[in-house]
Amino acid sequence: MFKREGFTLVEVLLAMALLSLVMVLLLASLSISIRSWDGGERKLDAVSEAAAFSRFWLRHVAQAQPLWQASADNGVQAGGASNRSPEGFSFQGDSAFLQFAAWLPDSAARPGPHWFQVAISQENNHHNLTVAVKPFDPPPDGGEWPWDSVILVDDIQDFALRYFGGDRPGEPPYWQTLWQDKIELPQLVGVSWLGADGLAHPELVIRLRNAEPTAEDARSADDAP
Repeated sequence: MFKREGFTLVEVLLAMALLSLVMVLLLASLSISIRSWDGGERKLDAVSEAAAFSRFWLRHVAQAQPLWQASADNGVQAGGASNRSPEGFSFQGDSAFLQFAAWLPDSAARPGPHWFQVAISQENNHHNLTVAVKPFDPPPDGGEWPWDSVILVDDIQDFALRYFGGDRPGEPPYWQTLWQDKIELPQLVGVSWLGADGLAHPELVIRLRNAEPTAEDARSADDAP
C-alpha cells in the first residue's frame, strides 16, 4: 500500500487564509505609504509655491519704478512727479489687481523696463493668480507688444492687496485698498492670499525702494547718528 504525501484540505485553507491576511496587510501598508507620499508632495508643492510667490513680490514689486507712459517722442519718463499728471503713471492698483513698471536685468531675454500686471484669471472652473509681462516702450514700428503670462499661484482661493501712502505728495500716509490717479509710488504694499489647501498665508508687506521718502523718513534720517 502506497502512502500519499501532500497537504490536507484544512492545511490548504489555512494557508490561503494566512496568505490573504498578509496581502491585506501589505495593501493597507502600501495605501498608507501612497497617501503619505502624496501628502508630502502636496506640502512640498505648497512650500515651493509660497517661496515663488514671495520671491516675485520681493524681487520685482519692491523694485517698482515711478515711470510715466512712454511716448513716441521721448520714450520712458522717470521720476520728477512735481510737474506730472496722474494720467499714464505706471503704478496703479486696487484690492485684486496691480500694474507697475520695473526693470528686468541684463540677463533677461529682453532687458530694460517692463510692464507687470498681477490679476486673477479663471481657467477650468478654478482661479489662478497670473503675472503678465511686456516691454514698457512700444515697438519701434508701432503697435503693441504681446503680453507674456505665467501662473504664479494655481487654484488660489483668495487674494487681497492694500497700499500704504498719502493721497497726495506730502500728506500723511495710511493703508488704503485703491491706488489710482496718483503721481507717486506707495511706501508699502501688503499682499495676503489663501492657497488651494485652504491655508491663509501671513500678509507679506513689501517696501518699495524707489518710493519718495515721507516726512517721518526724513526726520529719522536727520536723527540718525
